[in-house]
Amino acid sequence: MARFAQSRLLQRHARQRAADPARRGRMKDYYAVLGVASDTSLEGVKQAYRKKTLQLHPDRNTAADAADRFRDVQEAYETLSDEGKRHDYDENRRRNLLEKPLETAREIWKNYLEGILQ
Repeated sequence: MARFAQSRLLQRHARQRAADPARRGRMKDYYAVLGVASDTSLEGVKQAYRKKTLQLHPDRNTAADAADRFRDVQEAYETLSDEGKRHDYDENRRRNLLEKPLETAREIWKNYLEGILQ
C-alpha cells in the first residue's frame, strides 16, 4: 500500500514539474545529474545512483532543494538504467545538439560547471 502511495506521489510531482513553464522545452542532462560520462556502463550508472541517493535522500539531507534533486536522480536512473530508454534518450540528446547546438552546449557546460563547483 505504501509503495502505491509513493508511486502516486511521484506521478503527481512529475505532472507538476512538467507543467512548470521554466522547465518546459528543456531537456535534462541525466548524465550530469548522476555525475557520469555518457559512455559509462550500467554498473557505473548504478554506483553513481546509489552514491547520489545517499547524499540527497530527504531523510538525510535537509537542504531546501534536496527532494527535487533526489527526484531528478531517480528520474535519471530510471532512464539510463533501461537499455531502450537510454538509447532513445541518447538519440534525442544527439538530435538536440545538432538542431540547437549553442543552446545545448550552454546547457551541458552549465550542468558540468555546477557539478564541479558543488
